[in-house]
Amino acid sequence: ADLARSKDGLGMKKSGWDTPRFMEYAANWCVPCILTKGWEWDGKTWYDRDPQTHPLGLVDMENCILWATIDELAVKLKAINDEKYLEMSQAAHDWALTKTCEKLAQYVMENL
Repeated sequence: ADLARSKDGLGMKKSGWDTPRFMEYAANWCVPCILTKGWEWDGKTWYDRDPQTHPLGLVDMENCILWATIDELAVKLKAINDEKYLEMSQAAHDWALTKTCEKLAQYVMENL
């Protein structure tokens, strides 16, 4: 798929964290669409987490689209007009810029 021409990118949890795929979407101004089934941390699901302290930093309908069923995804995609898409793609891109190797290395060094 040509990410430069795409608006959205679908991601699902497989055997582990698939955030590199989400970052690839976001870095190319695509809004990550993430299937939430199977995502748990310490017994909490994606929706049980405070958006400000979420492990990934992705917030539904702000910098990504979270979905549990294809019907939910379709409803959310239809609700996004061009202006909202631009806001979400900018927010997704901004999120990706916080996940660069340099930013993560800096975080590790500051929190050792």
